[in-house]
Amino acid sequence: MTKENFYDQLTEQYYEYIASLKTMTASELIRNAELIATTKQIYKFIKLNKPFDDGDIEYLSRIKRPLEVIAEVYNEINGIDFEAFDRLMFEGKGHGLFED
Repeated sequence: MTKENFYDQLTEQYYEYIASLKTMTASELIRNAELIATTKQIYKFIKLNKPFDDGDIEYLSRIKRPLEVIAEVYNEINGIDFEAFDRLMFEGKGHGLFED
């Protein structure tokens, strides 16, 4: 798949995703608000920056709905403060917190 085809496919998936939001109830929209916002932000970033190289596109092309998968994964790890995590790991190791 060419880069142009891949980005066109992502655009098509994005508009399908937006259209699917119309079938959700108000409570479903509220419950999924964070993921919806993340999906929109990820799509805008990808469309503007076109960050994927040929290897990335080859890999992502095998995924049925890559935009949604990327957004879900990003949404899961977005709340992680990596500096705090690194500090926890360093201090935890120093105090033997992770030993049996």
